[in-house]
Amino acid sequence: MGIREQYYTPVEFAKLFNIDKQTLIYYDNQGIFTPAFKKENGYRYYSAEQIVLFSILLSLRKLNIQGHLLAEYNKNPSNDKLTEMLKDKIFEYNETVESLSHKIECLHAKISSIQKSNNLPINNIMLIPHHQIYCQRSAVIHENTSYKDALLASTPLISSFATNLLTHQLQLSFMPVFKNLSDLSEPHQYRIVLLTNETKLFTNPLEYPPALYLTLIIEGAFRQNALRYITLMEEFMDKIGLTYKPLAFITPWQTFNCFENEKRKLTKIELNVSYE
Repeated sequence: MGIREQYYTPVEFAKLFNIDKQTLIYYDNQGIFTPAFKKENGYRYYSAEQIVLFSILLSLRKLNIQGHLLAEYNKNPSNDKLTEMLKDKIFEYNETVESLSHKIECLHAKISSIQKSNNLPINNIMLIPHHQIYCQRSAVIHENTSYKDALLASTPLISSFATNLLTHQLQLSFMPVFKNLSDLSEPHQYRIVLLTNETKLFTNPLEYPPALYLTLIIEGAFRQNALRYITLMEEFMDKIGLTYKPLAFITPWQTFNCFENEKRKLTKIELNVSYE
């Protein structure tokens, strides 16, 4: 019986599975599936006994079984090995399903958050990038101390602010001490801080690296309705996928409308945030 009667050429064997012969050559080079016979001139030949085995390997490949696992099965094909591979793939797919289910839940939560925040006053909320911030700050101040009393007790810091206010861009703010954003709805400790972007204004200043700040402008004092403002910020962050760090600045100031002879007390809340 001649070799042509016992074996298939790569082209003939590939036609049985409606694939290109290059796929067979690739599998051979990767050690996944080798010909039954190679002649001295390098021509490959596949046997009829390999048809069933290659059918199994192709079906496993369609299930995204990795090449090295296919090679292991090709070397020692058995029902036990095949069952083990399929069970491992089921476990992998179950993990994928759980991960996708969690992502779907997150997407539904995002949709719900967006629908709930349709009336969010976006014009009052901004995302503002800050350059490097240099800071001088007071000691921690007791949570029951009013801002006014704290300022009166921080004479050296306030004097520095007053001296440099006209010649340097300084910001006088209050920096709350907190871990969770909800802490700000209750009485909390804080510091008085002087903030600037100028490197040489302070000696040995505390430095905060460039960052993004969620900035909320409100009318009146933050403490008067802190829970509402915290809820607005949380909804906004959830809506666009932001997380926060426990770093914030609260800056009261007032504006004067000379046409209406009216003063307005405003507060700026700046919260250090980043994208998830």
